[in-house]
Amino acid sequence: MERRTFNKRACTGILKTDFHDHFLYRVKLDELNKLATNAGYEVVEEVIQVKKPTSNLLFGAGKVQEIRELMESQEIDNFIVYNRLSSIQFLNLSRRLEVNVMDRYDLTLEIFEANASDSLSLLQIRLARMSKEAPLRKVIVSKRYKEEHASLMGSGEYAMHSTLKSFTKREASIKKEIDRMLREKKVQVTKRKDEGAKIVTIGGYYNSGKTTLFNRLTGADKPVSGKPFTTLSAKYKKWLENEKVLFVDTIGFVIDLDPRLLTAFEINLIDFQYADLLVFLLPANEPPDIVVLKLSEGLKVLETIPVQKQKTTVLLNKIDEADRENLDQILDMTRTIFNSGNENRIIPISAKTGENIEKLSKHISESLL
Repeated sequence: MERRTFNKRACTGILKTDFHDHFLYRVKLDELNKLATNAGYEVVEEVIQVKKPTSNLLFGAGKVQEIRELMESQEIDNFIVYNRLSSIQFLNLSRRLEVNVMDRYDLTLEIFEANASDSLSLLQIRLARMSKEAPLRKVIVSKRYKEEHASLMGSGEYAMHSTLKSFTKREASIKKEIDRMLREKKVQVTKRKDEGAKIVTIGGYYNSGKTTLFNRLTGADKPVSGKPFTTLSAKYKKWLENEKVLFVDTIGFVIDLDPRLLTAFEINLIDFQYADLLVFLLPANEPPDIVVLKLSEGLKVLETIPVQKQKTTVLLNKIDEADRENLDQILDMTRTIFNSGNENRIIPISAKTGENIEKLSKHISESLL
């Protein structure tokens, strides 16, 4: 039997569980649509349902039938869900819809894989996929052998355990290799700091201008892209003004970042944990409500990593593209949320034009040197 080839037309969906949410769900779905488009999908339909999730399908059974009919009529082969799908939900949706089903975690890993250019990134992506697939494999293998009426300790049950054991063994082997690389990176970073280096980590949301700022401060020529997750592997480079200061560009954040990604990409978090200073970028050319949401979500993630708040400076980038009234509103809201107690740790800049870069450089010098 030939394996089906899916087209790139997609329907995105979200289950809204908060009946009073009239804003956040739309932001999340828009974010999902952007990610899907950047992954090469053509988003042609959206599905939104407001109800409590069901354990077997996430959406209601009637809604799933509507989705199937919609996708059949529009010749859509991909259903991309914002919500996290359990193994049972994924399996049942795939069978009911007979299309390629994925959640936001799967989509993010697909983008990671397309941008990965080094062995470490590929290993971490592979481990992240296997961690997600492990429960699903258990469900699929268990169902398969139960349908074949495997007797206790019979050949069917033995084959089931053998299949799962082989998968677990491969997963453990990859984890062991990543742990080795993790120890090596910690040694390298510690050695740099022991030799007197100061590390400034550039963090923030994708398309906030992190790489543009990195290039301006270090003289590097890294390619700049508005697409998400183009920076997966961190690279250190000396500051043009003082070679003792090393800057590192990092992977971009997304709204409502899946905590499993933090676990899977543990090596990337070292650059945050060992930073002497973290500059966290936000795009000041976006609506104030979106910027404030990104700041709030970002601070929560930084606390999880963890990064000490007193080592964090918020940069409102792209002020050359921002409306003055909106920028003033963003500044006021940022002061309230960040509550840094130090006005110098909220700096509006333009990494593109260089506006206020001198002010940022002075802040970096005063903070580190």
